[in-house]
Order: sequence, then structure tokens, then C-alpha cells
Amino acid sequence: MSSSKANAKLSIKLLVFLLSGTSLIAIAVLLMMSLYSMQRSEVGQQKLGTMSDLLQQDWTLH
Repeated sequence: MSSSKANAKLSIKLLVFLLSGTSLIAIAVLLMMSLYSMQRSEVGQQKLGTMSDLLQQDWTLH
């Protein structure tokens, strides 16, 4: 009986950990998308080859 309670606590901890991890990933993706859209509007409609240049600009900014 005690083992089932321990398993329930463990699964709850794992669920909370997964939820916090996915929320962090979602926040990071949203930040990247907003950065990309901002830079894309600045640059205008150019070739897809500028994507790598935009990423390099991101790294130099930080």
C-alpha cells in the first residue's frame, strides 16, 4: 500500500517537472519567434539565405 502512495507522489513530481520544462521551452520558442518576426520586419522581404545572418546577429546581441 505504501508503495502505491510513493508512486503517486513520484508521478505527481514528474508531472510538475514536465509541465515546468514544457513551459520553459514554450517561452523560449515564443521569444525566438518574436525576435525573428521583429528582425524580419526590419529587413523586409529578402531571401531565405538571410536567416542564418539573422541568427548570427542574435548571438552577437547577447
